[in-house]
Amino acid sequence: MKDGNFRADLYYRLAVIELIVPSLEARGPVDKIALFKAFVASVVGSERLAALPYWLADSVAAMRFPGNVRELRNLAERVGVTVRQMGNWDAPRLRRLLAGAGSVQPAPGESAMAPIVDRSKWDMAERSRLLTALDANGWRRKDTTQYLGISRKVLWEKIRKYQIFDEEPATGESE
Repeated sequence: MKDGNFRADLYYRLAVIELIVPSLEARGPVDKIALFKAFVASVVGSERLAALPYWLADSVAAMRFPGNVRELRNLAERVGVTVRQMGNWDAPRLRRLLAGAGSVQPAPGESAMAPIVDRSKWDMAERSRLLTALDANGWRRKDTTQYLGISRKVLWEKIRKYQIFDEEPATGESE
């Protein structure tokens, strides 16, 4: 516009809203994991997707995706198809899939062994999801396991892990 190559009146008609869309790397590991989980859930089915294993979440958080969201989505779809075919989170197979994920490399300066994500936030989100599911099913564990698509043993382990007590309110911590 300053050089006279673009009309000022047209520029001001078009420049009503400026959208700044950060890259996937700029968004950070939490957004990467959330997007990855949503893409995997679209393939596997959200009712069958109990929880993303921590090792997988940490691996995705540590990766760099030069192709941005499309590359993340492609990886998530490959993982989702594998999980759907295997019926579980087959760690050796999924690790090979992650290792062979083309141009996806660990971000420079980040150690693969260092925890990337604050797991307490994920734990609280899963605890809240369990409480909501239990509440929606009248605290009947059999119905809740069918609703979540997990076994009774897994539900029992999660209830013990998150210290959930019968008839606990699903809206949050009690006073």
